[in-house]
Amino acid sequence: MGCDYHIPIVHHLHTPMGVWTMNLKQFQKVVKFAQVNFLGLFSIDVKKNNTYNLEDYFGAFSFLCWANKSANRGSIQLNLENHLPDGDSLLYTIKKGCQEDYHNMFIAITDKLLKLCQSFRVFQKINGFDIAIDYHDRPYHGNKDDEGIIGSEKEPHWAYRFATIDIIERGNAMTLFMLPYKELDTDEKIVRKLLEETKKRIKIKCLYGDQEFSYACLIDIYNELGIDYIVRAKGDYIYKKEKKTDRPTWFEYPRKRYVNKNPVYTTTIWVICIFEDKKGETKKESYFTNKKVTHSNKNKFYLWYDKRW
Repeated sequence: MGCDYHIPIVHHLHTPMGVWTMNLKQFQKVVKFAQVNFLGLFSIDVKKNNTYNLEDYFGAFSFLCWANKSANRGSIQLNLENHLPDGDSLLYTIKKGCQEDYHNMFIAITDKLLKLCQSFRVFQKINGFDIAIDYHDRPYHGNKDDEGIIGSEKEPHWAYRFATIDIIERGNAMTLFMLPYKELDTDEKIVRKLLEETKKRIKIKCLYGDQEFSYACLIDIYNELGIDYIVRAKGDYIYKKEKKTDRPTWFEYPRKRYVNKNPVYTTTIWVICIFEDKKGETKKESYFTNKKVTHSNKNKFYLWYDKRW
């Protein structure tokens, strides 16, 4: 299997303190903690005559994961006087590996990190974990014909796309699984793979997603896998209905899709929330869900959905 080295380094654990406020001493503590717990799982091909050793590459990868940067941009921010590889060295070493090995390494490190997070009570498993699903587009300056590259309105007008599942609990988030977007992939294929892999590792309490994950074919997958969900609703009819609604409400809503040119209907619950934002302005937002809706919780879905961020 060839190496899919265009996959960006996805940060495992999101923290309120970004790389901009983290000084060198703090970064060294992070690397030391990571080395103790994950260096034994870190597997890349480093030649004996290489200028850098495995620990050097691990330190550079740790910084990129924390900063959530690409190899080239991240290495510019990183103080290279600490004897860590630059972007070219990192990319050259990554290219020599293969996607399957990186995938297995990512899973092993993620599984151990999740156990550590639970032991430190970063996440607490209470009837399962809330998760968020999302697509990410990163600016791409390479060959536009490379796998996973899509058009973008932003400079340089090309982006690398990948999908992630994050655990979101107690104000913290952790990337549990990711998949690169490929030319022949469909939303159904990507979402099913992500959720099936996630269910192997954790019990899912509720899935949160934006409008990209509200299609009827995807709701069918959530129902098939027995997953509770809250996703933002989209569509012209949705927006027209919101304008005419003056109080929070909910009702059953049949979603139509086509299988072999034949219409198939999927019933979901459509919830319309009405609330004031931080500026005091009235907002209306619609959600699709399969959770139980009552008069007491009908206007709380926007608060639950905010966990996704």
